[in-house]
Amino acid sequence: GIGVRILASLLGIFAATALHASFNFSIINMCSAGKACSIGDALGTFAIFWAITVLIIFTFERIKRVYPVESI
Repeated sequence: GIGVRILASLLGIFAATALHASFNFSIINMCSAGKACSIGDALGTFAIFWAITVLIIFTFERIKRVYPVESI
């Protein structure tokens, strides 16, 4: 019902905000750790968070296959 959609939307917004904030904090901490911030370090951090994002997407796709939605 509508309550499940609202809860799912709020959970999605929370998850996106948490992922974005943790990415930003990791970049800030990496660059302020007393060393120069290199492009390789930033790309490594970016790659880690992309991998996490892809894993989340694959997980949801697998859940959708196991528990298909009859109608929306």
